[in-house]
Amino acid sequence: MPKNPPKTKITAMIDWSALLSALIVLGLSLIISIILIVGSQRYHSEISEQGQKQRRKFGEIAYEHEKLQKTLKLFKEKSVETFNQLKKAGFFQDDSNSTIEELIIEHRWAIYKEIGTLLPQLPLFKEASDYTLPEKKRYTVPDFLDVEDQLKVYETPISFDLRVLHEGDVLKSIKRIESHLKRFDGLFNMHNCDIKRNRNKFSVKNIEKPYFVANCVWTWYISWIEKDDG
Repeated sequence: MPKNPPKTKITAMIDWSALLSALIVLGLSLIISIILIVGSQRYHSEISEQGQKQRRKFGEIAYEHEKLQKTLKLFKEKSVETFNQLKKAGFFQDDSNSTIEELIIEHRWAIYKEIGTLLPQLPLFKEASDYTLPEKKRYTVPDFLDVEDQLKVYETPISFDLRVLHEGDVLKSIKRIESHLKRFDGLFNMHNCDIKRNRNKFSVKNIEKPYFVANCVWTWYISWIEKDDG
């Protein structure tokens, strides 16, 4: 009977150096992958945060820009509206055929006559009441208004010495005076109006003299636009 052949024992040799190299490469790959993942996440987070900041900043800038645009539009509209009102009121004078002195003298004389005609119609003591219209003078425009040098503004105070029986007569007279002054070119602004008692006691038996004295001052403003010879 034949005998079985003897079994051959095969021993596989492991190349530990190659395995170690592979493990090192794998480890390095994992470390690099982790670093890249963490880095990309941080980068994405920073980009998102910066994007949010930029969007907030842009929103703030857009809001401020919108406010400035509205303010500028309102300023322009109000400026044009104010200019048209001043022009309609005759505040700006640029008559090439006359000088500012001639125009003011002309207006001044017309105002003087108008007031002289008006006062007798008011509830005043005619003989005691009076008014003065002195010469014009240059008005110094405040620096913050930033007007052109060609615009010269002049002012003339108009003083009234009104003698009345009742305080209410002062208000009636003021309203009538203002309505008449508005007929002329320029702006008229009430500067002040002081009312003083002329007598201590009022008596219906003695109404031949004024009980109140009102010193009122209107200021008349008018401007002249100088032409540029160039």
